[in-house]
Amino acid sequence: MKKCASCSKDLPDSAQHCVFCGAKQQAPAPAPGQAKTVMGYQASDVIKQMQQQASARTQPSSAPPPMGGPPPAAPPMGGPPPAAPPPAAANAPTMFLQNGPGAPAPMGPGAPAPMPMPAPMPQAAASHPGGQGGYGPPPGSNPPPMGAPSPGYATQLAQGGPGGYASQPNFPPAPSAPSPYGPPPGQGGYPPSYPAPSQPQFPHGPGMGPSMGPGPGMAPPPYLASQSAGRAAHPVEPFNEGLGLVMLVFGILLLGAFATPLTTEPKMTFWWNALADAPGKLKLEPIRIVGVGVLALVLGLIPLAGAARGLFAAVLGAALIAVPIVVGGAMPPWQALVMLLAPVALVPGLLLRHEYRESGLGRVLTTVGAGAIIALYVIPVDGGVPIVNLFKALGDNGAERTIPAVALFLLAVLSLLVWLPAPSSAGAKVFAWAFILFGVVGHVLALVGGRGFPDVIKAAPYQSVMAWVPGVAAIALLGYGLAAVLGKKLE
Repeated sequence: MKKCASCSKDLPDSAQHCVFCGAKQQAPAPAPGQAKTVMGYQASDVIKQMQQQASARTQPSSAPPPMGGPPPAAPPMGGPPPAAPPPAAANAPTMFLQNGPGAPAPMGPGAPAPMPMPAPMPQAAASHPGGQGGYGPPPGSNPPPMGAPSPGYATQLAQGGPGGYASQPNFPPAPSAPSPYGPPPGQGGYPPSYPAPSQPQFPHGPGMGPSMGPGPGMAPPPYLASQSAGRAAHPVEPFNEGLGLVMLVFGILLLGAFATPLTTEPKMTFWWNALADAPGKLKLEPIRIVGVGVLALVLGLIPLAGAARGLFAAVLGAALIAVPIVVGGAMPPWQALVMLLAPVALVPGLLLRHEYRESGLGRVLTTVGAGAIIALYVIPVDGGVPIVNLFKALGDNGAERTIPAVALFLLAVLSLLVWLPAPSSAGAKVFAWAFILFGVVGHVLALVGGRGFPDVIKAAPYQSVMAWVPGVAAIALLGYGLAAVLGKKLE
């Protein structure tokens, strides 16, 4: 009941007007917790009410002892374990959760025992004795709540740390290695119970799970750095590009030789005239020049594997050597035959020695070819040693023919340097090209030292200018071709 504001008559609390005098009554004030707005209860009142409930249930956290006071007494060794810390403000109940996550369960006589925590993974325990993630606290210890001093700080105070009055000397903490992932929670740095990591760890996944090993992206390299020397000693198809260039160059030279006039007086004749007018076997000479030239040019342009290109080049080079022997009809003397076949073993051996420096095949082939050439100069002929006769003839008028013969002997002797140990190349490729181009040098010296030099070029252009092309092309094609075929077995 309430009194009327005008006539002081008794009225019910819910009356809005007085039934006696008709005066309007004042509405009763709402309770503080039931204050309303046009949208409902005020949010600030709800928040204040929650804060008041949280502060009523939460006790103030323990603060560290003052710096000037005595250190706290250590608990007795045989006494019961210390009580769990009171719940902090972060664990206060809210409108969605009545009991915070950090509130300890009651441990009375009839309460059930808590479930044991799972043991840490072996990999994490082995990598760091402090916890599962590599940087957590050691097993059996609980991290202090927010606002409470760390165990390391309390231990320092108990042992006479900073600000204490204990009798023990105050030693600085032992230095620890910096962590690549930041220091663990505490009062700055690693406390005595947190050992510093001794080895780098793999990056962690989301959360504080165990450390992860290398993923699928960290695959091992296809070969180790220590295998580089072995791979360099066994290259893959090293002659493919060089052989293609050799076939192109000598194919063009053979076609140029085929187009060079044979004679100019009394009339100009070419190889195709000889192809039309020459009898039987003599037609093979122009055919071998133009046929090998065209095939070498085509096979040098089209893409082929190294072994296949080398096989074709060796066949073309062998054709250039075999056709003159077939056309001649008679077997040449053994000296000419050895001089013709020695480069077949000498040039491929030198090329193999340059690319496969640890292989013995190149050394053996070079020794066979060089030994055959040296044998021509040391085996007596007509009661005399050829090399001795050559040195005696150096002062005569035929020096243009003697100098190339002596130079060939010296090249054969120097080519035996291939027996030097790897990784030295012993100049093998230089000696190989010296043997290939030796016919050009000998032809030029014979042409320049002969009589009627300008008139000979005018009268017989092919014989004086291009006669060396088939022989040099045969050695180059056969040498590079055999080197490419045999080198495939050494990869």
